[in-house]
Amino acid sequence: MRYDAAIVVAPRETIAEVARRAEAKPGAPLMIYARAGEWRLLDRDEIARLAAQTPGDDKITEASSKGPLPVLFRDQSLEEALHCMGDWLALPVVNRGELGNLEGVITLADILRVYRDSSAE
Repeated sequence: MRYDAAIVVAPRETIAEVARRAEAKPGAPLMIYARAGEWRLLDRDEIARLAAQTPGDDKITEASSKGPLPVLFRDQSLEEALHCMGDWLALPVVNRGELGNLEGVITLADILRVYRDSSAE
């Protein structure tokens, strides 16, 4: 799990703001907490396209998103995380008591790196 692997987007942010943040951190998934217990992924290419086409005050909620994402908790095993991963780029790791509190992000590459490193020992 990494703490700085994703860009967390608030629904009140504008498309232009999110596009600037995405440019500053290439490759990081864009995650939005859409509503209670629901995290979604935003498409970087669509955000860039919308930022070029729309006025600066359009909210990010105008952009389409993918999800809801399966959520993980810190105490879940890597095997459980791998099972939940499916075809997602990244999954949020959240607090059980506050599902809107993102504690980190895990990617398939993160999981495979741990398994690879443990098999090398």
